This record gives sequence, C-alpha cells and structure tokens, in this order.
Amino acid sequence: MFGLLLFPNVFWALCLNGLTLGANIAIGTTYGGIVTAAPYNWAQDSASYANCGQIVTAIIALPLLGHGSDRLVKWRAQRNGGIHEPENRILPLIIPLIVGVFSCVLYGLAAQNPTHYHWFIYIWVIAANIVAITYLLDSYPARAGPLLVIVCAMRGIMSFGVSYGIQPMIQAKGYDGAFGIFAALTAAFGMLGVPIFIWGKNIRALTGKWAKDKNE
Repeated sequence: MFGLLLFPNVFWALCLNGLTLGANIAIGTTYGGIVTAAPYNWAQDSASYANCGQIVTAIIALPLLGHGSDRLVKWRAQRNGGIHEPENRILPLIIPLIVGVFSCVLYGLAAQNPTHYHWFIYIWVIAANIVAITYLLDSYPARAGPLLVIVCAMRGIMSFGVSYGIQPMIQAKGYDGAFGIFAALTAAFGMLGVPIFIWGKNIRALTGKWAKDKNE
C-alpha cells in the first residue's frame, strides 16, 4: 500500500494536501490571538466568529467548484471522443491555488500589520483549502481505498509538522515572512501540477501495473 507513495502524481497530491492543510491549521491556531488583541480587541468568546468564512465556502464555493469541475470534465471528455482523462481533474485546482497563495500572503500581512487591515480579512482568508484527492481516485480506481487511507493519514502527519513549526517561524520571520513561505510553497507545488497534467497519462501508464487488483 505504501508503495503508492512512490508514484509521482500521488506524492505530489499528498504534499499539496499536507501543505495546504498545515497552512489552514497554522491560520486556525494563530487568528484567535490576533483578533482578541489591539487594535481589534474582540472578546475571547467572539474570536471563533472568524470561522464564518468556512460557512460561505461550504454553502457557495464548494458546490460551485464541484459542479464546475464536473461540467469541465464532461466538456473535455466530449472533445476527447468521449474518453475521460483523470488529468482534467487538476484544471479546477487553478482557482483555489491562486486563492490559497493570495490568502496566505494577505493573512501574513494583516497579522503583521493589524492597524493597516480590517478584521474582515480573517473571516475571508480562513475559508481557503485545497485538495487533489479526486484526481488520484480517477487515476487509480482499483486502489481507491488504500489511496484514501494513505493521503488522509500522511497529510495529517505532514500538516502537523508544518503547523507545529509555525510559532518558531513567526518568531524568526514575523507573520508576513512565515505565511509568505506557506504562499511560496503552495505556489511551487501548484506549479508542479503542470508537468503532472502534461505527463500524467504517461505516469499512469508506467505505474498502472502496480495499481491493479490482484485478481486482474
């Protein structure tokens, strides 16, 4: 099962998920101290209202991204003679990747210079998260179960490591520097999606023989 981690596309999706989940946790563990301090001075029992952005994401952004992704995949399949290519699942990640990078930068700047930014920044930024699991499930349907176990387990370990180091990073580089690093890494792994998209079919052809059921 852990041999799947050697597949370039699986490793890419795992790193991207772990990184963005870690960034989300880092934001979640730092925003409370920011909004309850000057100049915002929120009450301690009101700090969690900053999570309202996740409600907006759940109600609006996620359904739009999901339905939009399905429409895009169907359109691409029609143009490809009715054949679906899993790499088309990567295309909808463009928007959340841009939003994720922009959000990390904006959060870092606002946290470092709170007098220059409105508190609404924190409500909006906390809503951002990025996933690529659907692409992997399309790529290796016979290994859907192991893939979900590996990605969910390993990204949790990776995100814990990323978020665990956030306080030393903030102390060393400030909020803007620390979350600037998150933004740069998110952009870097996002750009790695380009070769995965271009050569994904070749990667699947090479790795597919190790991702089949034993009965096949």
